[in-house]
Amino acid sequence: MTPGVHHLLRRIAPPLLLQTVLMVLAGLAVTHPPLHLWRPGENAVTDRLAANRVPALDTVTSWLSFLAGTGAVVTVAAVAVLVLLLRSRWREAAFLGAAVAAQSAVFLLVTVCVDRPRPSAPHLDAAPPTSSFPSGHVGAAVALYGALAVLAALRLRGPLRLPLCALAAVLPLLVAGGRLYRGMHHPSDVLAGLVNGVVVLLVMWRAFLADRGRSTA
Repeated sequence: MTPGVHHLLRRIAPPLLLQTVLMVLAGLAVTHPPLHLWRPGENAVTDRLAANRVPALDTVTSWLSFLAGTGAVVTVAAVAVLVLLLRSRWREAAFLGAAVAAQSAVFLLVTVCVDRPRPSAPHLDAAPPTSSFPSGHVGAAVALYGALAVLAALRLRGPLRLPLCALAAVLPLLVAGGRLYRGMHHPSDVLAGLVNGVVVLLVMWRAFLADRGRSTA
């Protein structure tokens, strides 16, 4: 193993392991006494949202769920990484690809250890065979679109820079609200998904981009 790879692993592996452990503990806390008593209150949130559903929001949140689904995330990430590689942006490609992959890995490890049922509200999407905690859609949206927002802030110039950065940064929050609206997650699930994605982004920023600033890769 080269010194560079060893240094990179030291920057990535320990914080991701700690993140996974802490998220598992948080998931166990909200699904076991005494914090599991929060669940009725959380169900009330999704039940209230379900009682006030309207067709327009059903459609909008369906598209938001699609944009944060596995197929869309993998496709967008693969295309973005390919474009970055073709432009010789090696570190930026690694940052984006690693953020998406690491978020997914942490999410899957946590769901193996935490078994939380979906909310009591009627579900507008098919429930995947994973725990409700944390939200994989929200975590994936933060990892992918958050990474794109970071890269847009670093590389884009001109009038489109700010709107594109804002859109990419706000999209995960819209996904979070949409998953609650569609009855797929408790509020603490989407909060955990947001935390999962943000921490992964910070870890990957430190590993791949922190010492580069705006310099050319």
